[in-house]
Amino acid sequence: MIRAMIVDDEHLVRVGLKMTMPWDKFAIEVAGEARNAEEALALLAKESFDLMFIDISMPGMNGLDLLNVIRAEYPDVSTVILTCHQEFEYAQKALRSGAIDYLVKTQLELDVMEQALERIVSHLAEVGVQQDVAVKQIEPAHSYESLKELWLQVKWFMDDDLFIQMVTSMDQHKGEVPASVLQEASAYWTDCLPVYGDIFEQESISEEIDKQPILQWLKETRKAVVGRLIRTNYTEEVIKQILLAVDFIHQSHGKQLSQAELCVYVSMSRSYFSKCFKDIIGVSFATYIQNVGLNRAKHLLLETNYPVYRIAEEVGFQDEKYFSKLFRERTGLLPSQYRTSMR
Repeated sequence: MIRAMIVDDEHLVRVGLKMTMPWDKFAIEVAGEARNAEEALALLAKESFDLMFIDISMPGMNGLDLLNVIRAEYPDVSTVILTCHQEFEYAQKALRSGAIDYLVKTQLELDVMEQALERIVSHLAEVGVQQDVAVKQIEPAHSYESLKELWLQVKWFMDDDLFIQMVTSMDQHKGEVPASVLQEASAYWTDCLPVYGDIFEQESISEEIDKQPILQWLKETRKAVVGRLIRTNYTEEVIKQILLAVDFIHQSHGKQLSQAELCVYVSMSRSYFSKCFKDIIGVSFATYIQNVGLNRAKHLLLETNYPVYRIAEEVGFQDEKYFSKLFRERTGLLPSQYRTSMR
């Protein structure tokens, strides 16, 4: 279980969060609560916690100051900010202070809470993998699923540490590497970076692959992608943030993300984010989100019997007619025709 603490000066808020958040579904135990920063730090000194939900506005030491203390003294504890403010500067300050996410207390509907906890637990899992790698104790690296978790992302192209993790996980995998991991990873990278898709093309491969040819292919692929990325004339840090946004879009399990949310996540202004995204990814943010939604719609059309109007809603289109029109423009078929012809 993930041990969590809620820090908020309002008793009703603490009770409300404990009673309404779907903690059990995500294996989270609310093991402590505090009315202020001083109580929270005293509790941290006595007990261990994995996760803290912290109100940004508290008397005495406020939430942002507490975040800074936790980051310095308890670096293994992840933090989520609680705020009544919807202005993005509050969230930006929290994220820059080390918070992994933020929740607006006035917007805690069930679907929002579940999506938030899913993001938070995914982040904790990712951090756990990274810490294990750092101390050379990569138990999960022997599993097929852990290989996929590391490889199904694009931020590794500009992140040396992640590339090392991928190589290490492959080295510690028992036996040869399953071909399906490489195939899934290549497909994911192509979906995320379609204008770079030609780099990820590969000849048919056998069921199992020796590690050395894969390592060579990864190095060459990374070099080719990075070569194109840096020709966009943006700094390495900006490119990293855009790739981070791309992964966030594709790992949000179908949730329709707004540009404003992503700008907070990567700490960029909307206008600058728009320009960087188009220059680096090759299409505008709006077109990219549409394409992601349409690709997900194809999957839902083939894998479910949902009516078209529901699929349109699932992938972020409120107007079924517009969705069908756009789908036909991109595929040459109406959604119902696509379902019939492809099954």
